[in-house]
Amino acid sequence: RTPSASSAAKALGVRDGILEGAVFIDNLVMMDMVSDEVVADIPVREAFRERFGNPYAVIHRHDLLDPLLAGCRADARVRLVAGAVAGAGHGEGGRRTMAGAVDDPSRMPVDGPTL
Repeated sequence: RTPSASSAAKALGVRDGILEGAVFIDNLVMMDMVSDEVVADIPVREAFRERFGNPYAVIHRHDLLDPLLAGCRADARVRLVAGAVAGAGHGEGGRRTMAGAVDDPSRMPVDGPTL
């Protein structure tokens, strides 16, 4: 339903914190870097928000990661492990391992799976 992570952030309880640092635009404009001409101009106003259930938000990595980290720290089910490295996937479901950790599909490096 949504082209962004807004719904996932809402489910995790961190959407409001993330959107505090966001900029909301009316049009997504793509331009040719050589000719400086507009290649595409996509409106992301109210009709977009109604269709996808969320606004199109532009956000800096810092404004995304800080609320995610705060959410992880506040959730007793999350265990943060410094220095964990993603290993190779195996088996069905794309399970991953982390160096020094028991093979557990619920454990995933913060930067996501290695495909």
